[in-house]
Amino acid sequence: MHLAPTNPYHDPPSFKGMEDTLRDACERAMQLVFPLPTMLRLYRSVVVLTRALIQARKDVGLPPGLNDELIALLEKVRDTTGMHFPDPGMPMEHALCLHAAMMKLAATAHRARAGRLFPPQTMWERPRDTAEPAPEPPAEPEKAAPNPTPSPWQPEHEDWPHERLRAAPRVERDMRPRAKVAAG
Repeated sequence: MHLAPTNPYHDPPSFKGMEDTLRDACERAMQLVFPLPTMLRLYRSVVVLTRALIQARKDVGLPPGLNDELIALLEKVRDTTGMHFPDPGMPMEHALCLHAAMMKLAATAHRARAGRLFPPQTMWERPRDTAEPAPEPPAEPEKAAPNPTPSPWQPEHEDWPHERLRAAPRVERDMRPRAKVAAG
């Protein structure tokens, strides 16, 4: 008896490989033994891997939120960036890069947590048992009542051709250079 292969769309997808990679990146990012440029690249890897995992879950219809273990790891990595401070001798460029990394890690941890708490928004649909009302015939446009207090920017007589053109007068530039007046 020959069994047909299982349809991959019936089984819930597993993101074990992506989750393991994210765990590894988080563990490495919590070790403060690397030079700062390497640490910044590790922090970026954590952010990008988390976003990719959240997006992959959304693409297959799963809730985008991650499990408690991964969220706790993301928060530990975020807190680890704070261990670089206070260092008064740190150059301003490095400090700003670490600030940005901490903000991105905090936002990513929030997305991973919030994706679990809030269900995906569904589009509102009209109930099928109610019939749509017949469209009403278009009403005749009402004539606009004259404005009793005209605006200072509105011309009194809109039917005069010169009043329709309320643009500022054009100034023709003289293309010839002006002669400099010598103080004498």
